[in-house]
Amino acid sequence: MPRFLLDLLFAFRRTRQARGRHWTRHGRVGAVAALGAALVLFCPGVALAAPGDLDPTFGTGGTVTTDFGGSADEASGVALQADGKIVAAGSRVVGGTIVFALARYNTDGSLDSTFGTGGTVTTNFGGTDEQANGVALQTDGKIVAVGSSNAGGSYNFALARYNTDGSLDSTFGTGGTVTTNFGGTDEQANGVALQTDGKIVAAGNSFVGGSFNFALARYQGGGIPQPSLTITKSHSGNFTHGGTYSITVGNSGPGATDGTITVKDTLPAGLTASSISGSGWTCTLATLTCTRSDLLAAGAAYPPITLKAKASCHTQRQDSATVTKGGDRKVTNTATVTGGGDTTTHTAADTTAIHGDKHCGNDHDHGNDRNHRNP
Repeated sequence: MPRFLLDLLFAFRRTRQARGRHWTRHGRVGAVAALGAALVLFCPGVALAAPGDLDPTFGTGGTVTTDFGGSADEASGVALQADGKIVAAGSRVVGGTIVFALARYNTDGSLDSTFGTGGTVTTNFGGTDEQANGVALQTDGKIVAVGSSNAGGSYNFALARYNTDGSLDSTFGTGGTVTTNFGGTDEQANGVALQTDGKIVAAGNSFVGGSFNFALARYQGGGIPQPSLTITKSHSGNFTHGGTYSITVGNSGPGATDGTITVKDTLPAGLTASSISGSGWTCTLATLTCTRSDLLAAGAAYPPITLKAKASCHTQRQDSATVTKGGDRKVTNTATVTGGGDTTTHTAADTTAIHGDKHCGNDHDHGNDRNHRNP
């Protein structure tokens, strides 16, 4: 606080003490007003930073208007990109025709010149009355706008998908647009949500049978890069006195993961786990499961999971068809990975030859061995 304000506060207190009960109401009001004015002048950040105040760093004093060149422009939906840019969707009226209208703004409120023409885009579905009511952003940066269009003589759900530069995405619908009729004459989508598998859900209303009803439609996303998980496992040690499995989860792409990824290991009979862990993983020893939800980019891999286990004497005894020619017993350990936006369950297996321990009994040679009786 400036020294001037400290002096003012001190003088205010001394005057109040000096005048005591003789200080008139008008005097008190005047002093408080002067002090308040000083605070506003010398500490504007404190005086003007109340919640709900306009942000002076955005547009002009916190507001922005954009003229699409029509007689009635309106924004009805908004979405925020990961980089802070703002996408607004609505409509524009030119020459009696209403069409979809989108604008993208930089974080300071200025139009983003890399989007459409000077920051704006308009789309006509072939009708005369079309409006975007909702907008959502896909994980790949594409923009989905939903609303209504009267192309064909009745109002229908209308969707448009745009590339990051504002051009229509030709892989979606017909040239980037889709319309849907529920059998009514007045239908419009008011909201949109994106599933983790890329499918698009639009919600609104439909006038059928003389009344308006809830209306929802789900569309295939198409064109959204999906993750493709991989899982590998290897081991070290012979598990007679303890060995270690290493499980690695990767993503062969082309898209990044989205959501929780779960790894589950299944030890063969005779192997007992003593620990399971991995950097960034949340693991449970009782179920031999590990999970995490952080994004895994295409071509990348998570830190490995380490599972430590030991073979029981029963597993080491050579009384099974799985015994190798060298006298070792073979066991196979499997692990699976699911989730992260990948709908496939991926499996990895590792076969281990376990050497027998002379301290463990054998049915044929050590029938009275204590370890044989109590494996």
